[in-house]
Amino acid sequence: MARAYSDDLRERFCRALDRGTSARAAARLLEVAYTYIGLGWSAAALLLIVPLFPKTPPAAAASGTHLKEPDTSLLLPGLTFREAIRNSAFQKLSLASLLVSLSIVGTVVHLMPILTLRGLSREVAAGILSTLGIASAVGKLGTGWLFDRVEARPVAALCLSLPAVPLLMLALLPAGDVVWASIAVALLGFSAGAELSATAYLTTCHVGLRAFAQNYSIINSIMALSAGVGPLIAGFIYDSTGGYALLLFGCIPAAFLAGLCIATMGPSPLWHSSAIGEQ
Repeated sequence: MARAYSDDLRERFCRALDRGTSARAAARLLEVAYTYIGLGWSAAALLLIVPLFPKTPPAAAASGTHLKEPDTSLLLPGLTFREAIRNSAFQKLSLASLLVSLSIVGTVVHLMPILTLRGLSREVAAGILSTLGIASAVGKLGTGWLFDRVEARPVAALCLSLPAVPLLMLALLPAGDVVWASIAVALLGFSAGAELSATAYLTTCHVGLRAFAQNYSIINSIMALSAGVGPLIAGFIYDSTGGYALLLFGCIPAAFLAGLCIATMGPSPLWHSSAIGEQ
């Protein structure tokens, strides 16, 4: 079982690196290997080094011989890429990722003017924004810890609905209230980290590991698209209305809709593979 599992991971990482994977994607592969497959950091890092070496020994390559093709019976359980994009649960997860990413990224990029418009100095606002990274890390670790101990779907639904709270707090932010602003920004950062953990974990649960790299690339692409479009929408709203109230109040129902999508995904399938189980 371990040999089949490691061979499959090696194949996936090779394909990812052959397609010109950036340093950011390599870091994501490292995070997935460590967080969701349970490898230690040292072993996970080795998985990024192994694909750099040729699969065919030099002697075999020189003689024109090739190693035998991998046994397809050792494939990990799950949906193929085509099956996943037609799967209703995966479609709901993709929509939820789009809604939450648009709401969070669009707001985070404009947090400085949002806070200064409420009477905070730029120095104080910058200090408050420094909590985003720490809160995001806590969100990733906290949700991962919960996923190992309780059913993931209700926790993920709550996490993806959570941005509604800091968005409402920012919309109703009292002028010059540093504590209120700090709590709102910290919750927004926590929500961003929780979203990343939730989407990756639910992808493995509902579509399996057979084509995880391809399937999760859809979620990643949606997040990247949101990172580009969200701030543009927020800026357009500010230029049109002279404030961010419409943005903040408009993102609140989007966050609740994202949580509803996760809550209605249904139970995850019980993936199994007799070929791997026999190893």
